[in-house]
Amino acid sequence: MTEWTGQTLSKVLIEKRIGRGGMAEVYLGHHGTLKRAMVVKILYAHLSEDPRHIARFHTEAQAVAALRHPNIVQVFDFDIVNGQPYIVMELLDGISLEMYMHSLRARSQTMPRESVVRLIKKLADALDYAHSEGVIHRDIKPANVMLCNGSAPIEMGNPLPLDVEPVLTDFGLARISFSSELTEPGTIMGTPAYMSPEQVEGQAVSVRSDFYSLGVLAYEMLAGELPFKSAEDTPASIMYQQVHTPPPSLPSGGAALKKVMKRALAKQPDKRYALAGDFAVDLENAVTAESKTTPIRMSPKIPRRTLYIALGLILAVFASILGLTRDWFSGSDSEPDPKPATLTSIQLTENPQPGPDNPPPAQPTPVPPPEEDARAKLDLNNPDYTDFFDGPNGWNQYDVEGNGAYRVDDGELNGVDYVPEEKFTWWSILNRQSGNVYAEVSATNGDCIEKDSVGIAIRIDEETGSSGYGFEVSCDGNWRVRLHRETKSPRELNEWSPSEAILTGAGATNLLGIMGYRDLFYLFINDQPVGIVADSQYSRSFGYFALYIRASQTYNLGATFDDFSYWHIRFVP
Repeated sequence: MTEWTGQTLSKVLIEKRIGRGGMAEVYLGHHGTLKRAMVVKILYAHLSEDPRHIARFHTEAQAVAALRHPNIVQVFDFDIVNGQPYIVMELLDGISLEMYMHSLRARSQTMPRESVVRLIKKLADALDYAHSEGVIHRDIKPANVMLCNGSAPIEMGNPLPLDVEPVLTDFGLARISFSSELTEPGTIMGTPAYMSPEQVEGQAVSVRSDFYSLGVLAYEMLAGELPFKSAEDTPASIMYQQVHTPPPSLPSGGAALKKVMKRALAKQPDKRYALAGDFAVDLENAVTAESKTTPIRMSPKIPRRTLYIALGLILAVFASILGLTRDWFSGSDSEPDPKPATLTSIQLTENPQPGPDNPPPAQPTPVPPPEEDARAKLDLNNPDYTDFFDGPNGWNQYDVEGNGAYRVDDGELNGVDYVPEEKFTWWSILNRQSGNVYAEVSATNGDCIEKDSVGIAIRIDEETGSSGYGFEVSCDGNWRVRLHRETKSPRELNEWSPSEAILTGAGATNLLGIMGYRDLFYLFINDQPVGIVADSQYSRSFGYFALYIRASQTYNLGATFDDFSYWHIRFVP
């Protein structure tokens, strides 16, 4: 038996085994160039002795590696070493749907129907995309769906955050749909509780087999139990029911919802939905119709942390209405709170020394500008949100003497950083949130020199307003990305890097763009890609936007911002 721990495959140093599947062992590793954790899946040695299994594994890798969808696990590489095939794929931050549903059952709870609809819509979109690429999953079940953390960690037994992303994993039984010769007639593949009748009987499968499994998954989330089960709970008895027993009606729900589930679980493939998206739409319509006629029921207890966030936002809005924020040109003698609740401040040092709280800068990037523009699939003429600063529109305005000030005026966001080498970075937050996103803004320098800079930040912590990824451009033509933190110095993801795309000097205007997709950040200046940065300690996946000025050597450094826009990323760059 080969000892894989400590070996390097496709630049990934294998650190430890984390699981086993039906065909392969699963290992955790670290990519030496990208500086990020990854998963390596290695086919069992005894299976790799059969050329058919090698072909099957190789087909899986080719099929999945070609897929690019935010709700499908991404494959980075695959190869064969010492006769054993392996696949390198992304490490997902979250828990399996199976674990989450188990925590609900332990508390005698079921998932709120609105949450079921959100998850099914995303999974359906992923399946329709995979099917359009000729790939059938064949083993859809809760264990093969990862719930990835969004703005807040998933808490077992509690409602899911609204921005949780379900990611379909383990295409271990996937095939190119027209390559059926790799599967012998009569071969049964899948998990009995979620298998379609045609899978149980060893017949040829189609995309509608996946739709059946998705229907079983939806039924389980809605009812808190599987549609087919037996006292013996043996695979044979469950498989018999899949073929011969009519699908049970949902224990609760109206006629429309039950009709939708009956069609999803039809025994004959041609009686099921032709597209997973059609099933998701009908499911959503049925649930929405019932919510308008069903009396409101008590929801599970909301976590206290969520209540604090909501209360804080309410108080902030109330404060702004009362005019508690100092006016831009106010001459009041009253002293402001050195760190008001409506402001955002981040401790920084100009040249932080390496140490436990400030590890040396990550070195994977900046890499040479990518050959392809990561924004190619975006319609840059139609952003999801645009702000021409014709009013405050949710931007944080304030003036704190000796620190910083921001105000929307004359169609621009005007900012001042009063003191260079300051202990805090002060920025203006927009009260809008996103996770995977591309955002850009036009920034005009004031009377700057050298490393005085302007920046745009994403994924600002929605509770403290103090942590987030900032992309800044200096007066002398350099750029960098840092993770700002509430109580520690910012962590640099790359050192200052020069770019000919930057217009330099006082009064220069640059279009800054940052695309954040999971742990990768694609940087753009004046519509030119300048580099990619990977965060090996990826932690912030969701939050607010912000714009900021950072004085390095100039007192009362001013700058202006205009034409802010962002686009949600619904694809894999």
